[in-house]
Amino acid sequence: MLDLQRSGEQPCGLVTDLLDQHLADIDRRISDLQALRTTRRGARAQADQATGRGESAVVCRIIEGASAAS
Repeated sequence: MLDLQRSGEQPCGLVTDLLDQHLADIDRRISDLQALRTTRRGARAQADQATGRGESAVVCRIIEGASAAS
């Protein structure tokens, strides 16, 4: 960018393109984290429901549920 500026060109287009790429990356990460959060909340709710039904777990309902889903 400095080389462009030194040669008399404005690097604004490059800078805005880079910003757009970073924003898109951030949006993807947020989306991935929201999906992960939804999955984890579901696992937590299932564990609570199993406990409420009196189901016992050998180690932990969440871990056992995750390995059964694999």
